Amino acid sequence: DKIKVYKEGEITFESCNKLKYCLAVLTETLRIYPPIPAGLPRIVDAQGDMIAGNWVPGGASTESSCLQSHTAPLTLLIDIVSISHLAASHFPANFTDAEQFIPERHLDDPRFANDSKTAMQRLVSAPGTVSDASRFSTCRLYSLFAHVYFSSLAYVEMRLILARMIFNFDMELDKPEQDWMDQQDYFIWIKPKLMIKLKPRVHL
Repeated sequence: DKIKVYKEGEITFESCNKLKYCLAVLTETLRIYPPIPAGLPRIVDAQGDMIAGNWVPGGASTESSCLQSHTAPLTLLIDIVSISHLAASHFPANFTDAEQFIPERHLDDPRFANDSKTAMQRLVSAPGTVSDASRFSTCRLYSLFAHVYFSSLAYVEMRLILARMIFNFDMELDKPEQDWMDQQDYFIWIKPKLMIKLKPRVHL
């Protein structure tokens, strides 16, 4: 998981792909702090469906309720359902020490053998969606393709950016006493400024 780099030009997609711990850090960051904390809405098929062990009827309904599932509370509003990314990623039944930032959980550490890694991929693998091969549609196939393709591309870009930042700078928070994670969200995060001190590193 180590590569020797003597100049920035040696930090490439190929070399960064060898950094397994770097990938684990990024994955754990996205678990702790998902870009979209709320659940993306999905419409229940007209015939109804089993979702997270609960029967959800299809068609319009004037009722709203919250169903408890094994992954996270499932919100049912009219005929639209969603599972909160933030709730699922911090649900103790899904992850050991769910509130702790521990990249090793993504490196086959036996302490986290019971972690539910699929809880971080519920948009494409949740019951009643694209995981049911008998009910594939063009839209669902595209959703699966887009998830795999764009998430893989994003991970490559993030590894490259992180490696170059660490290579070029020593970094520290400008206000370490400030809890930057104390945020509100309205479907997306309302982020305060994150000020960081950068000190250029000298490479001999």
